[in-house]
Amino acid sequence: MTVYGCGSASPNFLQYGNGDKYTTDVEIFNGITDSIKTFKPPVFNNMSIEDKYKFGLIINTLIDDGWRADEQSGNLLNVQYTIDDGKEETYSSPVLGQVPTGNSQKSTQVTVNPYGNSANITSTATQQTRLAVTGYTTNTRTVFTRIIKISVVKEDTSEEVWLCNMKSSGSTDNLSVVMPHMLATLSLIGDGNHEQKEITLGDKSIHVLEFKSRIGAN
Repeated sequence: MTVYGCGSASPNFLQYGNGDKYTTDVEIFNGITDSIKTFKPPVFNNMSIEDKYKFGLIINTLIDDGWRADEQSGNLLNVQYTIDDGKEETYSSPVLGQVPTGNSQKSTQVTVNPYGNSANITSTATQQTRLAVTGYTTNTRTVFTRIIKISVVKEDTSEEVWLCNMKSSGSTDNLSVVMPHMLATLSLIGDGNHEQKEITLGDKSIHVLEFKSRIGAN
């Protein structure tokens, strides 16, 4: 779908706890020469509620990154986002089990008869083991490719002055869920003429949680 119209993060914010990780390839081309990054506000006519939500996340992300929506701007905002039907991939998983270490652990048990002088002595030896990989099992999973392309063009010439390409792959087939994590990488890219990075964020990272709050993501 194409629609026409209309802060920097500390590395410490990348720390994450338990949860899913999202890796995104981000590439930005910046051709804006002045310090004012503006675009005309979009028109949401004939747009579904789902698309309004996604487009709103993108707009709020740009504003969070220093852009400004201005009716007088000579720039237009173009957005494309897609997710494919997924493809099956085969992968191997290790199987853990107990394996012998070659060492033995001995124990001795003594039973004394309190009414006589006899005693029973029992000695046992136990083979010591450790947890290790004992084999591999083959599994299949469906991997979906998610793409977001954001560009800003001059209204009078259609010249592209700013472009951001984002691509990620994973098991989540709901773009609304993945999109905030992909967009969160934008603030981690510099303002150079061309920047390209692969960024992995945990869904419980401080950066992602604060970013989702700022842009109004679910």
